[in-house]
Amino acid sequence: MHKVARLALAACLIFGHAATAAEHAAPKAEKKAPAKAPEKKKAAPPAQSAAGAEGKVGYSDTQIQLGGMMAPTLGRDGATYQVVTLRLQLAVGENERAACWMAPIVAEKLLMYLHSAKLEAADFQGQRRELLVKNLFDVAVKATDRGYYTGVVLLDETTPPLTDPRSMTLSSQCK
Repeated sequence: MHKVARLALAACLIFGHAATAAEHAAPKAEKKAPAKAPEKKKAAPPAQSAAGAEGKVGYSDTQIQLGGMMAPTLGRDGATYQVVTLRLQLAVGENERAACWMAPIVAEKLLMYLHSAKLEAADFQGQRRELLVKNLFDVAVKATDRGYYTGVVLLDETTPPLTDPRSMTLSSQCK
């Protein structure tokens, strides 16, 4: 008799808590006021980039700025180290969260590339700089997928700081 009573009590407690939890987790339906007709807005002009070019279709202005990395550069005096700061340009779409999660892994892969590339001081200027940026983007794509990032920016003293609040938030969170 005691066993049956204990089983009944246990069942009441389990099913009672489950019903209460389901009751609290379920969204409550509320009556909404009738929706107003959407106002027609004028088409916004295409966004201007920092260089003044036309807005990019299918590209985002959101970027993740990675922390500074020490890249060895070879010279006459042996190896010296140069601080390299990179920004990952995010693709538009649903992959923004995944790109944020992958940013630390991509940063590690980029650092490994910089240490194995045997760079020289001339690699950070002119056409060799563009080739370095292309190679860094290839490393980012190999570490993730082409759908996460649209480019890599190698910062220098003339690069403006991040002003986009979304980019600043992602740069602080995606480390």
